[in-house]
Amino acid sequence: MDTIKLLHISDIHFPEAETAKLTDMKDSGFPPAVADIASLKPLQSVVRKIQSILQTGVDAILFCGDLTSKGDLAGYSKCVQFLSKLLRAALTESWIADRVFVVPGNHDVNRAFCDPTGNDILKKFLPLVGEWSAVNLNLLSPVLRDALVTTDRGNRVAIYSVNSCIGCQEKRLLPNQIRDDLHKLFEKYIKRVGSLDAFDLLGEQIDTPAFVATEIEEIAYHISDLGANVLPVVIGHHNLLSQTTPRTALYTELINGGQFRSRMMNSNRPVIYCHGHVHDDPLEIIKKPSSPNSQLLCISAPQILVGFNMIEIIFGSAGMPIGCAIKLFRLGRDGDFTIEERRVPLQALGTLLSTFTDRTKNIIRAIPSGPSRFMGVFNDLKRYHINKQDLAHLLLEYEWFGVIKIENRSYQYDHWQIERLIP
Repeated sequence: MDTIKLLHISDIHFPEAETAKLTDMKDSGFPPAVADIASLKPLQSVVRKIQSILQTGVDAILFCGDLTSKGDLAGYSKCVQFLSKLLRAALTESWIADRVFVVPGNHDVNRAFCDPTGNDILKKFLPLVGEWSAVNLNLLSPVLRDALVTTDRGNRVAIYSVNSCIGCQEKRLLPNQIRDDLHKLFEKYIKRVGSLDAFDLLGEQIDTPAFVATEIEEIAYHISDLGANVLPVVIGHHNLLSQTTPRTALYTELINGGQFRSRMMNSNRPVIYCHGHVHDDPLEIIKKPSSPNSQLLCISAPQILVGFNMIEIIFGSAGMPIGCAIKLFRLGRDGDFTIEERRVPLQALGTLLSTFTDRTKNIIRAIPSGPSRFMGVFNDLKRYHINKQDLAHLLLEYEWFGVIKIENRSYQYDHWQIERLIP
């Protein structure tokens, strides 16, 4: 079956990520040089794993924001240089330009670059765009960017990078009666502690995630024109649903996230939304009962020091995207990686069945309802003149919808054990 692979990375947070260690330091007097040489650096371990994956091949790379912390432009610049070297070591310039996507994160935005008049809402993103331009990689856009990733068989993923940080670090208007007095207090505090320390008090508390409303409209209209063999994938920084840990702060949720969810659900087709921000990896599926084919799959990447995701979009024989396999590459305390796979069907069973011929349905019905070896099933189906590989692909398609159960799927199909679950 045809597959499109998306490497999903978020929350790098330079420069802190460079110095992080996999060490439980309890003795502050322990010789630093000894501790350093005896400790693994998680960023190095994650990057080595990413490099090995790039060598095997991916179809696109998604960076979901927060390349730095607290609006540190120097840290952002250093991260951009780090990523440019990583990408260029494994990929061609043209591939990078067409297949790598970067969106801003709230920690990438420096309040000092906001337009003091409040009229030019995009001005604060220009320094970030400039850092990418400085390394001749124009990968970040403060406005909507879209592209098609196409396989050799003609199956496609439509990727939309959208800025969820439009309101981040904008000034919150104060009551007119005391605005001047409070503004003087804030300015005095910033001068005393510096902009980075002031960010903790004044920055996050008025951090306002938001999409541009017209870009939501544009994505929705564009998706409505896509063919059935194209899967829409939207990438942003912020989560659409509230994080699991209660958060007491002003305007920390996407103020028009509900509108975005509604427009995606009205498309009556599967849509994937990739994000970061929460430093966790929830997988959230939103469905609309009145639209059986609607499904919004929200996938979060963790902080890079913990790992990253590989999202595999599987296309069936009829050309439709039928399944999404999310492989979670997670770094353990010992420096080794674990890989957990989460599988989500992307089409309703009725939609899938409508694409199959009577011959295909008869083949499935002929499979025993009890556990059977693959070769036994293959021999029983010789009258249908189907070869082993085609039978394996057919079984894998039906497995996505709970019709077939396959044991030992990670092995060659000769070692599979097959079972039909429903009539």
